[in-house]
Amino acid sequence: MADFKQIFADEIRRLARKEIKLAMEPVQKVIANQRQQIVELRRQLRALEKQAGCVAVSPVVKAEKTEVEDKKISRRITGARIVAMRNKMGLSQAQFAALLGASLSSIVNWEKGKRTPRASQKELIANLRLLGKREIMKRLEVAGMPVKAAARKRRAVVAKEVVAAPVENK
Repeated sequence: MADFKQIFADEIRRLARKEIKLAMEPVQKVIANQRQQIVELRRQLRALEKQAGCVAVSPVVKAEKTEVEDKKISRRITGARIVAMRNKMGLSQAQFAALLGASLSSIVNWEKGKRTPRASQKELIANLRLLGKREIMKRLEVAGMPVKAAARKRRAVVAKEVVAAPVENK
């Protein structure tokens, strides 16, 4: 009896797929036709711009460039890279959040890979890479974040390592 039930269910699925395919054919043809029209219109637009000698970039080309630039940024900014960049700058998650104007939970989620930053925040992160540590510390002071506490903590750790290091007698 199980074989009949399985065969019947398979046959129903096959017929349903066939019906869906038939129903979607006209829609797919319309979509393909519209895509071809878009390509042709873009070609005409570029040709007209060349004839007119326009120096300005058309909105269509601007949109394409923006999408490409956003994709470049999104590929490069991952959770691991955010952690590495933050550690390289010597910043805590709270300080990093203050610099970007984001919440601490957002930074944690980005670093864990649960979420990704918005395009505007990706741009800020990319701009932070260009700044030096001194400029970042100045911006933290302006934002009202404690900067010296983190520096003291690092100095204390270094001091402990120096004290704990064995001394060679000669």
